[in-house]
Amino acid sequence: MIDKEAYLIVANAYNYGPQNFQNFNTFKTNSSLFRLNIAKRAFIKYQTFETNR
Repeated sequence: MIDKEAYLIVANAYNYGPQNFQNFNTFKTNSSLFRLNIAKRAFIKYQTFETNR
């Protein structure tokens, strides 16, 4: 019997390139939190965090 919960964090960072001449470092990070579903035997997307910089 498995009664523990497992989480998997997937972080993606991709560069948009310079949008303007003042800021050359604009990129967006996307972190997704996956929750392990024992019945479906898969990781289901649980929450998504977005960071803009």
